[in-house]
Amino acid sequence: MELILVILAGLVLVVAAYTDVRSLTIPNYLIGILVVLALIHALVLGRLDALGWIGAVAVLLVGLLLWRLGLMGAGDVKLASAALLWLPGMAIDFLILTAILGGLLSLGYLIAGLLKKKKFDKIPYGLPLALATIAILTWNVIQG
Repeated sequence: MELILVILAGLVLVVAAYTDVRSLTIPNYLIGILVVLALIHALVLGRLDALGWIGAVAVLLVGLLLWRLGLMGAGDVKLASAALLWLPGMAIDFLILTAILGGLLSLGYLIAGLLKKKKFDKIPYGLPLALATIAILTWNVIQG
């Protein structure tokens, strides 16, 4: 059952990344599904402490400030916070991996912009958020 929930979460993350790349939005219902799956996952494990509450709340609070300053999209903030519910005690790992993947994505957009002589004002940060989450979840499953 645990593996099924992780796979479902991965699928939700893939859809969130896809919609962000296509439209620079992440629908709230996808965030809701990810949160509900995390809660069910914790209940299946029999441990609500299996949720990454501290990281999720910290990222939500800092992210809302970044959103308010126009530096980050609200969907990205919510996705990062929901993803961290799946990654208890791994917020720093998640943020570092997300930053690396986001930097690579930004570099790709910069190169594409130079080649096409087009300026990209926004980057779909849902993609690196989803990839980082899927990578860490996969690692956790492999490690047992």
